[in-house]
Amino acid sequence: MMETIDLVQITITGDHNESTELTFGSAQLVIVHEYGSKQWYVDLSNAGPAELLNHYYVSDNIAIRMTASSRDGRTYRGTAYVHANVPRQACVIRGDDELTIS
Repeated sequence: MMETIDLVQITITGDHNESTELTFGSAQLVIVHEYGSKQWYVDLSNAGPAELLNHYYVSDNIAIRMTASSRDGRTYRGTAYVHANVPRQACVIRGDDELTIS
């Protein structure tokens, strides 16, 4: 089973404990339930800021903490990895652990 949730706000905290709110044209949280396990990722298009995408595009340290909000007011938190695609101005945030929902 797969669940898709539109996100309206995403903040990531990287290796220097600096928090940055991402800009994006669209962002979808995808939660995949399979064989009793749950995996998640966020797919962003028209993502920014550009300097941040460039940083994660060339960096060896792509681990972050993410906080995101959906249209219905739910908040999602988890640790993840940023996979930036600078030529397409997009990125995927791939979950590394449990996603908490409040």
